[in-house]
Amino acid sequence: MQQPMQTDARSLPSFPFPRPLAEGLFVRRVNRFVAEIEVEGSIVRAHVPNTGRMTELLVAGAPVMLLPRQGAHRKTNHDLLLVQYNGIWVCTDSREANRVVEDLLMRLTSGEKLLLPNPDAEIWHILSGLTGFQREASYEGHRIDFALYRGDNQVGLLEVKSVNLVENGTALFPDAPTLRGQRHVDLLHDATLAGTPCHVVFAVQRSDAERFRPHSERDPAFAAALSRAAKAGVGIHAFSLDMSPAGAALCRVLPVRL
Repeated sequence: MQQPMQTDARSLPSFPFPRPLAEGLFVRRVNRFVAEIEVEGSIVRAHVPNTGRMTELLVAGAPVMLLPRQGAHRKTNHDLLLVQYNGIWVCTDSREANRVVEDLLMRLTSGEKLLLPNPDAEIWHILSGLTGFQREASYEGHRIDFALYRGDNQVGLLEVKSVNLVENGTALFPDAPTLRGQRHVDLLHDATLAGTPCHVVFAVQRSDAERFRPHSERDPAFAAALSRAAKAGVGIHAFSLDMSPAGAALCRVLPVRL
């Protein structure tokens, strides 16, 4: 099992999964939302909580970890959470990025003193001194992942994007065209020009990334929108996570190349 990255005598902040995971081997992706997994000699179906292609990750025989789920309206009893790739664990659940950021915001706004990677990085200055946040904040009739507060004053909007594609040390987003992602970035662009500080955080859910850039080859429209947003003053940030079957841990802040 891969262990979270250590710094000094203390651990970087970690974010455990809510319950133990089940081991399996990837068999095939039935469709965008369902995969077949071999678990203890039997084939089970698992929900794939990510609409990206992930063709380099989801290959037959790859070790995976499943999160047991129960629900009256579910068609499967598991979510596909992790896949092992080149000796590391990669998170395939795009929702985990928001869970990690929400947990981090909760700990920062409670006044907890955290050991952070790259402590002088701009993202930590932006998040320092916050006293509260709101999930799924409304702006001009649209939903933004988080609104940030100091006291009673809203001091910014924060959108989170999950990344699990890395090529030659470069984390890339998206791995498939995303009109929804482009619309989010355009909204932050407009909000920034209207006077609201806005930021995008790309949470890379694997530990082998050294830098981040938009995947202009896969989605030139998104890359252009992100560049426009940055020129308008939207903060573009990225950090990586060290994933294991126990959970996620902050790994490092990544330089952004637009």
